[in-house]
Amino acid sequence: MAAPKIFVSSTCYDLQEIRINLRKFIEDFGYDPIMSDFGDIFYDFDKHVQDSCIEAIRNSDMYILIIGDYYGSLYHEQTMNKTKIPDSVTLKEFKRALEIKKPKIIFINDYVQHDYQSYRKYLEKYYNNYFYNNNVDEKDIGDVKSKLKEEVDKTYPFAANSYRYIFHFIDQIYELSIGNAFITFKNSQEIKDNLKKQWAGFLQENLKNRSTNILDGNINILSDKIDRIEEIIRDSFSSINKSNTEELNFDVDRLINNFQLEDLKEIQETLNKVLDSIIYDYDFNDNEINAVIFKEEITDKKIKEWLSSLTLLLKKFKWSQYIPYEDLFNDFCIDTEYSNASVLFENIFKLNSIFIKISGEDEDSFIQTVLSKFKPLERVEEKNEIIDDDDYPF
Repeated sequence: MAAPKIFVSSTCYDLQEIRINLRKFIEDFGYDPIMSDFGDIFYDFDKHVQDSCIEAIRNSDMYILIIGDYYGSLYHEQTMNKTKIPDSVTLKEFKRALEIKKPKIIFINDYVQHDYQSYRKYLEKYYNNYFYNNNVDEKDIGDVKSKLKEEVDKTYPFAANSYRYIFHFIDQIYELSIGNAFITFKNSQEIKDNLKKQWAGFLQENLKNRSTNILDGNINILSDKIDRIEEIIRDSFSSINKSNTEELNFDVDRLINNFQLEDLKEIQETLNKVLDSIIYDYDFNDNEINAVIFKEEITDKKIKEWLSSLTLLLKKFKWSQYIPYEDLFNDFCIDTEYSNASVLFENIFKLNSIFIKISGEDEDSFIQTVLSKFKPLERVEEKNEIIDDDDYPF
């Protein structure tokens, strides 16, 4: 029986111990590792040794990428450019895995990822300041951002010289529209533990896809639900056209009558996740921590004013992936866990998209929901009572 072939792509010098441990783990699993430092590569006499390594990915069944502290050897066949970061052999392997759509699992050193996040937040803030003070045509945005990044890279205090190149590598992972998930690690044991989970999930997903025993009754239920969704959407647009308004009135009674409670619960969970992503973060041990602390009393009026200001805030940060907390909560007195803390633009966009489409009782209810999430993060200091000297008995 043929065993799955697992291609392990990483730099060798800094990750030698991890590669040795991972090789044994893969073999104990009954799989065949493909690793250049163990002689698993067929070196074509008519190709460069680097190209032979890259082509070996085609004969594998899965690609594993591990990013550590080093960028690695530069790929031999490229034009050197002072302003462009050259590809490393590892980056070239990654691009080939993408090109041939090979299933992949990506691991990034936990400390490297943390430094990368700090760098990205600094870079996003640099972008925001420039675009806020300069009018740039939309067609020129990409070129301008590239030049700004070059400026930042010249002066940014990278923890190690190699990080400038490693961050260029990680940028390309973040820019993927699909398959851009990655897992952070501190040691080889964490890589092995996560591979077990990923391979178990991969097996389960494929077993599900093989199942064709779907009951006709389930299909009919799904079809009926789609018909009801279409009916409500048509009625919503009809009411908007008749009233000449863009307000969307959310009829909870009709929702409950037309959909099961689980559908309503799904909507509530989505809103809850967005709010949690704004006010909570995770430390290095994946423990939930407060991302922001409010040093004043939070009221429904304050929340309404804040929600009403999000549209303008989103316009200001429209070219950024992140919004700094100091800008997000500009009218609040706050403390943050990190000085450069920020929240994803996408999450604020989702929150604002819901808020601007509701009104009346729905708006009041929405404000109370946000207030209930923010209230536990209040840390209002009590003012010490000033006692007049005459009040003392001595």
